[in-house]
Amino acid sequence: MIDLWLDDERDPNDPKIQELFGAEPGMIWVKTAHAAISRLKSGHVRWISLDHDLGTTATGNDVAKWIEERAFQGNYGGSTGVSIP
Repeated sequence: MIDLWLDDERDPNDPKIQELFGAEPGMIWVKTAHAAISRLKSGHVRWISLDHDLGTTATGNDVAKWIEERAFQGNYGGSTGVSIP
């Protein structure tokens, strides 16, 4: 299981980002909504942090909506789910 960090600018392995935003070393850093959704589809994401403004038309909100739609349909959660703090 992985912890996923979606942000187009902030590296979760940067100590300053860890201090300011609660990132942790070893988080998998993805920079686009598409990359985050691809990782989520694998079913191996334990935790996710979503940045909103990704510098493109797709945002962290699009990822949240993708998760919510699948959870509502009963296609996401349980042993293949993700914990969103």
